[in-house]
Amino acid sequence: MDAYHLRLVFFGWGLLLAISSVFVAPRFGTVHTMYVVLAGLAVIEAYMAVAPHNGLVIAVIVAGALLGVNNTLVTQAVMTVSPAERPVDLPPSSTELQPL
Repeated sequence: MDAYHLRLVFFGWGLLLAISSVFVAPRFGTVHTMYVVLAGLAVIEAYMAVAPHNGLVIAVIVAGALLGVNNTLVTQAVMTVSPAERPVDLPPSSTELQPL
């Protein structure tokens, strides 16, 4: 596989990762969906171990979708469990900065 085709594979991986992170993951509950996604990733990785070349390319791209959902759900779970508040504050403007 040359560099051009490898770039297309990882573009597809990143595209599915981004789409599933933003549009797919928020629609599901956290814990049960994480179990399903992790089981799906285990199946995909087992398939990658024995896959032919074309199957490996497709498995990498599909894994991007599962990793996007997993990333969003793990982040949501960690933020929910932590007792610390995480307010979103804007940084001070340059006129508000105090000299040292």
